[in-house]
Amino acid sequence: MSLSSVGDVVSHKKGFAFKSKDYSQFGIPLVKVSDFGSDTVSTSSTLLPETFLEEYAVWQIKTDDILIATVGSWGSNPNSVVGKVVRVMETLDGALLNQNTVRLRTTEKINQRFLFYCLKQNSFKEHCLSSAQGSANQASITLSDIKNFSIPNHSYASQKAIAH
Repeated sequence: MSLSSVGDVVSHKKGFAFKSKDYSQFGIPLVKVSDFGSDTVSTSSTLLPETFLEEYAVWQIKTDDILIATVGSWGSNPNSVVGKVVRVMETLDGALLNQNTVRLRTTEKINQRFLFYCLKQNSFKEHCLSSAQGSANQASITLSDIKNFSIPNHSYASQKAIAH
């Protein structure tokens, strides 16, 4: 079976370092690594003013985007492990993406859900942990680490069937 690297089949956007002084009581949700659940991100308690949408629109996320934590713990703490992969649920469509995260969207070559399930495999977690740098308390991975991961190269119809 042939393989493709993630970097060959996605567009990406790294999160932005929004400042806590800009947080608001009302407005647009800001998705942070701390909002990641086991498979999804569906809520955020941090908001930014609506006026941020115009200037920071390139950091908007949409339903089914794949988000990866580029900073986190080592393998001993699976709830916050570096390389954690989640999907964006409808409730956060249009939210903004904070630092220490990367957003992936597939090209026409690959099904978005198929990629999500490929990245949820233990092999991706192991890839991230073996590539990670950092201290005893915090690990980090680079965009290159993510892009260099290989996934199976199935036909689009097969990808859809597998993802279903």
